[in-house]
Amino acid sequence: MKEVREKTNPAAQRLFEEKGDALFAYCLTILKNPASAEDAAQEAFLRLIRNGADPDRDLAPLLFTIARNICLNERKRLTVRHRAVLPQPTATTENPQKRAMAARISARVRAEIDRLPIRQREVSLLTFESGFTLSEASEILGISPGTAASHKARALKTLRAELEHDYKEWMRDVD
Repeated sequence: MKEVREKTNPAAQRLFEEKGDALFAYCLTILKNPASAEDAAQEAFLRLIRNGADPDRDLAPLLFTIARNICLNERKRLTVRHRAVLPQPTATTENPQKRAMAARISARVRAEIDRLPIRQREVSLLTFESGFTLSEASEILGISPGTAASHKARALKTLRAELEHDYKEWMRDVD
């Protein structure tokens, strides 16, 4: 993404600094391949810059919409799907057992998120990980805010049901 940083105006540079990592994570979730995700994120920034989007507008939803379209087109093109290499969580403690537990929890939650239907997964990742509002997520996905809210509610219900047993075990391990 070095090329993007070198050729941007200040507004695009700020957007890159604020949303670059979240955009890469979003692309990675869709493509399941770090190299393809980085290419898609970089291409999204380049298209945004080339098209001269209005700098007075919040460009993040437009950027994620461009990235989503690039990723979906890439997924259609690919015949082999790759497993994502997910970053490990950063532990906030020096206790090795707590760090190990945090890594297990993160991996388990990520696995369940990856099993959600695509729309529920996209809304969840855009709102939880990338920090978009439901309204912004609905704009990115081209759906109504009510539909986005329904997808998020279904995702939360599924995640709660799938992770409830694990949560009880984790809490028992903490004591």
